[in-house]
Amino acid sequence: MLTLYDQYLSQAIEAGAKGYLLKDIKREELTQAIRQVYRGQVVTSEHIKSKTQFDYEDRYSKRIGEILQGKPYSTEDKRSLQEVLSEVATGIENTRLYQGIQSQRAELKKVQRGILHAMSLLMETRDPYTNSHQQQVAELASKIAAEMGLSQWDIEGIRITGLLHDVGKITVPVELLCRPGNINQYEFSIIKTHAQVGYEILKEIEFPWPISQVILQHHERLNGSGYPSGLSGKDITIEARILGVADVIEAMSSHRPYRPALGFDCILEEISRERGILYDPEVVDAFLRLVAEHGMEKLLERKQE
Repeated sequence: MLTLYDQYLSQAIEAGAKGYLLKDIKREELTQAIRQVYRGQVVTSEHIKSKTQFDYEDRYSKRIGEILQGKPYSTEDKRSLQEVLSEVATGIENTRLYQGIQSQRAELKKVQRGILHAMSLLMETRDPYTNSHQQQVAELASKIAAEMGLSQWDIEGIRITGLLHDVGKITVPVELLCRPGNINQYEFSIIKTHAQVGYEILKEIEFPWPISQVILQHHERLNGSGYPSGLSGKDITIEARILGVADVIEAMSSHRPYRPALGFDCILEEISRERGILYDPEVVDAFLRLVAEHGMEKLLERKQE
C-alpha cells in the first residue's frame, strides 16, 4: 500500500514528466526551501512532512521535468541540476552528523532518497527505451557490492551513483537516444560525451563519496578499451568497475530501439566470456554467485514504479 509520501512523490514525478512548470515559483524561493532542510539546520519531522518534503519535491520535480523534456540544454539547466544535487549532498552529510536524532535522520534520508529517485526517473523521460535503467543499475550494483563484502556506507554510495550515472545524457539529442537504426561514429562520439558531462555537472558537489569520478569512469574497461580516458585495471575505481558491469548487464537485458532485449543465456555468456578482459573478475564472480542463488529473472526483475 502506498503511503501519502509515495503518492505525492508519484504525482510530482508525473507532473514533471509531462513538462509542467509552476511559473509563479522563483528560483530564489526554491533555493531557500532547499536550504531550510539541508544547510546545517536540524528540522523536525513534522516540518519535513507538512511543508518541505511536499513543497520541495513537487516544485523541483516539475522544474527538472521541464529541463529534461528534450528542450535545448543551457547553462541555467546545468545550474539547476548542480544546485539540487549539491543540497542533497549536504543533506547526506548532515544525516551523518546528527546520529543521535534518529527520527530526524530517518525523515531526512527518506526525503533525500525520494529526491534522487525522482530526478533519476525524470532524466529517463527523455529516452523511453531506457525507462527505469538508472533505477535498475543502482539496484543491481548495490547487490553486487554487498555480495563482494563492501561496507554499507560504500554500498549506499554506489546506489546513489547508479541513480545518477547517466545524468550527462541531458546534453545528448533526444532523437539520437531514441533512433531505431544504427548510428555512425560521429553520433556515437556524441553519446560517449555523457560520461564527461556527468562528471562536469557533479565534480563541484561535495558528496561524501567519489560520485563524479565513478560516473566519469563507468564506461572504462579492464583492458583499457573503454572511454573517455582508456583507463585499465586498478586505475579504474572499484565502484566504477562494479557500476560498469551492472550497467552492461541491465542494458543487455532491456529492449533498445536498435535491438530487442537479449536472453539471459546470452547475457551470462557475454559476461563470462569477457571476465578478466573487459570486466573485473571479482565483480563478475559476485554477479554469477547472485545468479546461482537467486536466478537471473529474480535478480533483474523490474520494479513497478
